[in-house]
Amino acid sequence: MPKKLMMLASVVLALTLVVAGAAMAAPKYKWRAQVLTPLTSYMGTVYWGNWVKLVKERTEGQVEIKLFPPGAIAKGKQIYAAVQNGAVEVGCSYGAYHSTEIPAAYAEYSIPMGFKDMNAVYDFYYKYKNGEALKVLDKLYREKGTTLLSVAAFTVGFMTKFPINSIADLKGKKLRASGSYAALLKNLGAAPVLLASPEQYMALQRGTIDGTLNPLYMAETYKLKEVIKYIGVPPVGYGLGDTYVNLQTWNKLPANLQKIVKQAAIDAALEHYKVEYDKLEGRDIGRAKKAGVTIVNLTAAELANIRKAAEPLWEQVAAKSPGSKKIIDLMKEFAGK
Repeated sequence: MPKKLMMLASVVLALTLVVAGAAMAAPKYKWRAQVLTPLTSYMGTVYWGNWVKLVKERTEGQVEIKLFPPGAIAKGKQIYAAVQNGAVEVGCSYGAYHSTEIPAAYAEYSIPMGFKDMNAVYDFYYKYKNGEALKVLDKLYREKGTTLLSVAAFTVGFMTKFPINSIADLKGKKLRASGSYAALLKNLGAAPVLLASPEQYMALQRGTIDGTLNPLYMAETYKLKEVIKYIGVPPVGYGLGDTYVNLQTWNKLPANLQKIVKQAAIDAALEHYKVEYDKLEGRDIGRAKKAGVTIVNLTAAELANIRKAAEPLWEQVAAKSPGSKKIIDLMKEFAGK
């Protein structure tokens, strides 16, 4: 073989080995994500489900995340601790479930009647003051050994066995709620009941509770449409689902992959979940109506009464911690209070 040809072949072989070696050397990252809601819920499919898909596509399989259904590794209020301690890499949950570890997560879950609509929720967290609220929250999460990647909103409304034509109808009634919505029920004269989400169906069926003030998607996801008679619209507020990662796990990820994984979490919230939410909720409220549930339109006067009952909650939530006050102060500024 001519000398020049041999040299060329050697160079090609060397380059091939370098490329192959680099490909073989690229580490793989496999994460487990404990999900709070059923994997068939909006959160499970359109938010967290799309995040997992986007991460795999954009990292070309270098980072893979597997979603685990409720309770598979950790239950409800134990999810945050499981992520914090490294028992699982990712938590896909709601702030109200880890407000003991992070008091500001109670504010993160939102204040009843705190935003005029869902677009305002997203504007507050992602646009207002260049996403200052999310930055404040992430700092607090990091102090507890996790990092917050993104949040996504859902509506919170009344689903009951009794008619809700006015707030007077709520007095003395037992309703399941969480976060600041439980406090709102007290202010409205109702009795808040703490229950795990999957327990609502049987509690409603047996009459242990008279209704629930929770994400309206539960009418379909948890089949509550079978055991309620009324759904109140419009919603009386919004809650947030969040995606957070164990900080040590996160720090093992190269910076370029961190950027991809975080942006994928944001895109899953804004470009997929947010875009599809109204259509999905409208579909499921329609299904509830077909199942015999009456849709009650709350009047402007009743919504004003609910807003008045929610007013004291701003200061109550702010008093929970310095971080809570920062979030509430930002919410007040955003709302023009």
